[in-house]
Amino acid sequence: MYMSAAACLICAIILSRNFKFYILIPASFLVVVAVCLKGGYFGHNLSRVALEAIILLTSLQVGYVFGLLLPLIPAILGAALKAPFGGVPAPSLSFHAAWAAAPANGDSSALGQTRRPSAGCGAGA
Repeated sequence: MYMSAAACLICAIILSRNFKFYILIPASFLVVVAVCLKGGYFGHNLSRVALEAIILLTSLQVGYVFGLLLPLIPAILGAALKAPFGGVPAPSLSFHAAWAAAPANGDSSALGQTRRPSAGCGAGA
């Protein structure tokens, strides 16, 4: 039963990479037919056949979902490896607000403000 469950898991991973979830309908039918034929051949009682069918159908569905999530594992691991020790990703350092990005030469026209002429030193008027 364990080898059959592993075979269903691997087959479902392969099916999920190539087909939509509708493939689970005929695959489930084939699993139930195979379990019933095997149970009838070896003379197992109905409860054992039902239990084996449930286990194999569950492994078929779990394998299909795992096969769908398989391409996401590198992205998940990459995000986890880039995160600091606490597990929360660091904020992006490339975003700067317009008010925080003042030019180094003191020209504020780049921020959308006009530069006022200075009155000079000691100008009273």
